[in-house]
Amino acid sequence: MTKAEVEILPDNSLRASLLVDLSREAGSGEEYFRWSNLANPTRDPAVQATLARLTQGLNITADSQPLHWQVTHITWPKDRPLSDFTSGLSWPMTEIQLAAPAAVLSIPSTIPLNRPSKTSSSLSPKTQAEPPRVLQARFSDGFRFEEPIALRMSCVCSNLSLNRWLVRNQQSPQYYPTGIANNETATQQPALNVWRDYIWLGITHIIPKGWDHVLFVLGLLLGMHTARQLIIWISGFTLAHTLTLGLAAKGAIAVPSQWVEPAIALTIAWVAVENLMHPPKTYLRLAVVFAFGLIHGLGFAGVLKELGFPPGDFTTALIGFNVGVEVAQLAIVLLGWIIYRTWANPSAWRRRVALPGSILIAATGLYWAVVRLVG
Repeated sequence: MTKAEVEILPDNSLRASLLVDLSREAGSGEEYFRWSNLANPTRDPAVQATLARLTQGLNITADSQPLHWQVTHITWPKDRPLSDFTSGLSWPMTEIQLAAPAAVLSIPSTIPLNRPSKTSSSLSPKTQAEPPRVLQARFSDGFRFEEPIALRMSCVCSNLSLNRWLVRNQQSPQYYPTGIANNETATQQPALNVWRDYIWLGITHIIPKGWDHVLFVLGLLLGMHTARQLIIWISGFTLAHTLTLGLAAKGAIAVPSQWVEPAIALTIAWVAVENLMHPPKTYLRLAVVFAFGLIHGLGFAGVLKELGFPPGDFTTALIGFNVGVEVAQLAIVLLGWIIYRTWANPSAWRRRVALPGSILIAATGLYWAVVRLVG
């Protein structure tokens, strides 16, 4: 995904930082690799065009007035090998820093009526830079980068911030840097809007972004023999990852992501290898799946904690995200079950689908585990 941070600085100017994968803009991984290793990439016409589209697509307003951004610094992934740029499992990210000037508010001098001014300078307006009262962001069609966009808006003047996932052309909630009445922020949205947004984010986190979760569910599908087995395993998995998602998002438990992500990859490989070795027993696999579900829940929580929750809507957002995850998961299960039912011969299903599929899933899980451990 793309990460975008917007911050109001002490002098009331604004700074933005974008962490983006430029593969799509470059047209290929090879070209992105070439950009990253140029002596002066910003002189390249293609890079200049990309930066122009990026700034034009970054529609951020301060008190309803558009901000004009200038690129101040770019950190390219120069230390990455070409294989990282061409691999579908690696995303070299470029950090682009931008700046916008302080909002200037003109305050006319007060001139008493019927009293002529002594000098013309008394008619000149006084100007001072003041912090914006409200910020709002939208990433237009010109912002052609990976979605969702993880947006964070903050201000050094307060501890209030806005964290939200967006897609292109979606307007962010209003962000009031210094808060409004009762020390609340106007970022609070109607519960229905939060519910809708986070359900969709839960769905897109699985389809098409959550391939590790998808492969784990497919591994369970390939190891089943009856619908009852599948229902029991999926129910245990859902209960487990819901439990740790809630606890970790609330801060009750915390496990570093550098351990969680490789562990998730190993759970994928374990289930697939188990399919190859022997037919899984229903309740023995349930215990394994429940334990693995706890690990997957930590992964979901890591994403949510990084992006944050809308103020005052923690529970609604958490439940909505989890519902979205389950909707996507059930769609995968339903599609797999329909395909399974079209095979009249169970032995042919195992020989032609379950075994080759499990081999592929096991290899992928082991590869991800190694990559995540060393990278």
